[in-house]
Amino acid sequence: MTFAIKSMGPPGRHMRGTIVTCGHCGVVRTVQINHFKGQQRDNDDLEQQFIRNKLEKDGWLIGKKAEQHRCPGCYSAIRSAQKRKNEENVVNLPIKPGPTKPEQPREMSRDDRRIIFEKLNEVYVDEKTGYGPGWTDAKVASDLGVPRAWVKGLRDEMFGPEGSNEEIRATICDAQILLNDIRVVANAVQGSIEPLKTILDKAERIEKRIAQIQQELR
Repeated sequence: MTFAIKSMGPPGRHMRGTIVTCGHCGVVRTVQINHFKGQQRDNDDLEQQFIRNKLEKDGWLIGKKAEQHRCPGCYSAIRSAQKRKNEENVVNLPIKPGPTKPEQPREMSRDDRRIIFEKLNEVYVDEKTGYGPGWTDAKVASDLGVPRAWVKGLRDEMFGPEGSNEEIRATICDAQILLNDIRVVANAVQGSIEPLKTILDKAERIEKRIAQIQQELR
């Protein structure tokens, strides 16, 4: 920023200086530089620096353009507003949560034990048979909303092995029959493949059901 230096004052009281205006409120400040009178013009930079130092010492904010100058009052208000903004930003910073402790596994209560026992007593046939149709450890756990390990532990302790149920035995029986049918059709497939297609469709359905049952028994 270069300050415009000119002659000012009434006749007979000649002086040199510059006039600076606050770009916000319009306050005017005159800076005299008479003590540079008579010095060479190569001291212009020294005059400019003198004006800047004088204004900044008195609390002015000197902008890059004339309209960006601010008087001490306006400059103080700017700094106060910025300080409040910074403090608000600090207050509103999100609090980083500290490390959380791993959640402890749920322990089986007396009521949990009683409920599981009553369900097993309802769906478990005997040690030789195991579960009734459609029931497994996984199915009981899902039905009661409890960990499968609880069901397995209590079933092993109070009833017997998971075993197999009627549905599983029937599926295995179907699979054995299917294998025999495949052998028969494979020997008679010379004229038509339609019987083989029917059996393959049946084999696919049984295979999916066996995979589902095996998943439940894991």
